[in-house]
Amino acid sequence: MLVKFIQVFSRYPTYLFVGGCVTLATIVIRSLIGLLIQDDSTAKYLSSIILTYIIGIYLSFVAHKSITFKVKDDVSTSQTLKFIAIHIVGMAITLICSIKLREFFLDSWLPLEVSKMSAFAFSAVIVSVITYFLKKRIVFR
Repeated sequence: MLVKFIQVFSRYPTYLFVGGCVTLATIVIRSLIGLLIQDDSTAKYLSSIILTYIIGIYLSFVAHKSITFKVKDDVSTSQTLKFIAIHIVGMAITLICSIKLREFFLDSWLPLEVSKMSAFAFSAVIVSVITYFLKKRIVFR
């Protein structure tokens, strides 16, 4: 059982590094988009996350395909759609976690911009563990 667990997560350090770089980029992108659209309402904040996720999905797909999972061949449409679906689930989890973290904890004791960034960053880290397992098992077998 332990050997199987180790095999499943053997590329997780690379996934974390690549995903971490993509995540850092998306956190910066989300903050910039937030400033551009003045995300002072929940709807605008959620819109900034959704737009950022679209950009992040593309960056993540390219990086994980070539670096993490070392896929040399073309990826099928089915695999691409599965990858996107996994990210949509991840986005939904991020949206819910971000809003709830801000609502119940962060907005009351952090400056607003730090709260927005922290909520998104914390949620993105949690989602990375979930999406790694799904991508490894479903997309890049």
